Amino acid sequence: MNRWLWWTALATVAVAVIVHFITLFAIPIVIMNSAMTKYPQNVLMKGGRTTADNRMVVRPSPDLVYSILLYDVSQQPIRFKAQIPADTYWSVAFYAANTDNFFVLNDQQVQSNPVEILLVKQGAAIPENEKAQVVVSPSDRGIMLVRHLLVSDDQYDQVVKIQGQSSIEMGY
Repeated sequence: MNRWLWWTALATVAVAVIVHFITLFAIPIVIMNSAMTKYPQNVLMKGGRTTADNRMVVRPSPDLVYSILLYDVSQQPIRFKAQIPADTYWSVAFYAANTDNFFVLNDQQVQSNPVEILLVKQGAAIPENEKAQVVVSPSDRGIMLVRHLLVSDDQYDQVVKIQGQSSIEMGY
């Protein structure tokens, strides 16, 4: 009987370790890969009002206007430029291929307006005279999410105009 309990306990621990590994490592990668097949890579997609029919992100907030970029910096870096609205919330967040959020910047933290971010892969050489804020991605592929707060419906046209001024360029 003791031998049977020992093998049952060992099997239970082995299953728990396997489930733990799958939960922590495999599922986030599968989820992110699924999300990254919805849009073209290295194209800044600018969304409008969030409705049930046009969700760009999972569980979107109806008072935010989103832009999304599925990036791939394996061949060259990406330069992101954005105008920051004066009197409302704005943020940009970068997510690695395993869903880890590795960089966030909001309207209260920016050093300049417009803001300029150079997204590079690990180990990339950065020019010495680079003026943009350099962000190193822990993975070659990932997602950038830009959020603009829509305080009232009257601000929608102004928010979309500011959102329209954001852009990306490939390379240094």
